Amino acid sequence: MIVRDATDSLIGEFVVRESELGPALFSVGPERGSTLPLPEIHAEIERLRGAWKGMPPVLVIGKPADLPFDVSPYADGVYHDGKVYVVAGNIGDMRQLQKVMAHECIMHHSLEEMLGNYGFAKLHHGVQSLIAKGDETVCAIAENVRSRYGVLPPDMQTKEIVARAGEQCLDEQGNVRVQYGFMKGVFAGVSGWLRDHGISVPFTNVELQGILHKSAEWAKDGPLLGAGRREQSLQEKVVGKLSGLFIGKIVGVGDGVVTQKIGRAGEAVVHSMADLSRPVEVGEIAEIAYQDGKGVVREQDRGQVRGVDR
Repeated sequence: MIVRDATDSLIGEFVVRESELGPALFSVGPERGSTLPLPEIHAEIERLRGAWKGMPPVLVIGKPADLPFDVSPYADGVYHDGKVYVVAGNIGDMRQLQKVMAHECIMHHSLEEMLGNYGFAKLHHGVQSLIAKGDETVCAIAENVRSRYGVLPPDMQTKEIVARAGEQCLDEQGNVRVQYGFMKGVFAGVSGWLRDHGISVPFTNVELQGILHKSAEWAKDGPLLGAGRREQSLQEKVVGKLSGLFIGKIVGVGDGVVTQKIGRAGEAVVHSMADLSRPVEVGEIAEIAYQDGKGVVREQDRGQVRGVDR
């Protein structure tokens, strides 16, 4: 994600570079005449690591050219293959470093983790109540979600409604529109979660919107790494509703399901193991063709079966 300016510091376009490990995502900070000293960068990352349980691996590099993939020469932070890279040469001050850490690390955490069990339960009850009451705004989003993904379990439906609402809930001044009032609690919860994890700088609603959008979009890339368990992506297709041909890398096997990443956008598809003609392995590039509800895993040349780790 490229960050265009100070008022839109966490909103932008995804920069995709296809590779066996998946695309890289990066942010760009404002041009600065000086940089934060390297010892301070390392000390701050270690401080955050102590407060941020489950923080992904963070590597500090000198300049974007030191990365094994291409990004903008102005990138200050990069997420790639489950790791966060902090570009020390483009970090101007502690505030920028903290925002880079929030920006790049947030995708490892689910909405439940950020809001807490009680906070998510309250949000879930509120959204489902609005649907039951026939609220025009929420029902319209719910219908859009249904048309895209079919009938989802209620908790998945709530997450997807929040993701869709987050894209359109702010007015021109960056305030939450009245009809999206439930998003105020979401923003407050995420902001509080960041503070609890050592990120002390204030965030605008626009920045929080960008964090939520990025987290939801990158949930498509397969299993999340929160608390050592597989979190189902907001964009996964529902097991039992599959048809056609799916080609892509197997990124998760367990709990009776297989997760496969397909397409240039990296959408995650969940297959029931019971519906597949043979077992598959993580890392395998599989072609799965559905006919009459059964997924036939097509045989391939051995050189094509597994992705090459570099």
